Amino acid sequence: MSNTLHHQQPCDPDKEHSDCDLEEMLTLLAEETPRAFYLHVESPTTVAELAEKFDVPLTTAYRTVDRLDDAGLLQPYENTSPQEYVRQRNQIQVTYDDTAMVTWLESGLFRTCEVTV
Repeated sequence: MSNTLHHQQPCDPDKEHSDCDLEEMLTLLAEETPRAFYLHVESPTTVAELAEKFDVPLTTAYRTVDRLDDAGLLQPYENTSPQEYVRQRNQIQVTYDDTAMVTWLESGLFRTCEVTV
């Protein structure tokens, strides 16, 4: 039997160089194509592979991946050609009450952001 200890670290969406864009993360996870892309990327994946898998134009796939990258949901994988992407955040949970709370696993730590909705 093993016990796993998870540490929780809050993010600061108001910090000047924060990679936490909670509102954009929520928007993207609520949209069909970005959510499908995010869920599909379980291993390094190219934009062309996503476009083919989900039958969307390559330009749409690039725009969607750029948005996912900007929001911190996907990130480039090493220096590959063509560029491959992987998830930056895993095990995302979204809860709503008076605030929206998003928790995810990143670099072995659970991080949490919240915003008033």
